Amino acid sequence: MSQSTRPSIEHPSLVPAEGVEPEAFAGTDQGRLAIVLEAAATVSLLASCGCATPSGFAGAVIGRDGHIGGVSFVPSVWPSDCRNVLSDLLETLFGGERVPGRGEARRGARELLEEWRGWPCPLAAETAVARILEVAPFLWKPRFGPARARLVGVIQTEVGPRWWVAGPPWLRLLARERGGSWVQSELAGDSARDLVPRAL
Repeated sequence: MSQSTRPSIEHPSLVPAEGVEPEAFAGTDQGRLAIVLEAAATVSLLASCGCATPSGFAGAVIGRDGHIGGVSFVPSVWPSDCRNVLSDLLETLFGGERVPGRGEARRGARELLEEWRGWPCPLAAETAVARILEVAPFLWKPRFGPARARLVGVIQTEVGPRWWVAGPPWLRLLARERGGSWVQSELAGDSARDLVPRAL
């Protein structure tokens, strides 16, 4: 793929959508971290096929269903720097870099911001996805199935569709063994937590 060619990528976050700007999102704190999870997966998918978000998540919206959409992307030899784009989105969703307040989601957001702002080297999107799931285990609850399903995307190539799964190594290994479609279906299900290796 040349730098000037946009690949055909299938992912809900890249579809034009109606909604509010992230700073106007009025959902729960746990829902805010679910949005960041979706955003990290989007950055991972784009990086896998030589694309990036030109201005972070500026212009993206949060729909009535609580999911991010309308993310713009362009071909780029340099992937989006997760340290910046995800930290900026976190701060926007939680009202500032200090993330005041109590609760599991706000503690997780503060922990992620502290890590990402001080990260000494480029942060891989897959690492970001894994850390979000670690600090926010509530994202394995059934109601976040649609957000987890967005860890999976499809890139259309000359030889057919190529599935991409963002997340920790064990999840990508499952995709290689069972297929991306199977992983997406399982992630969306109520028993998705059972996918996690017992040693974790």
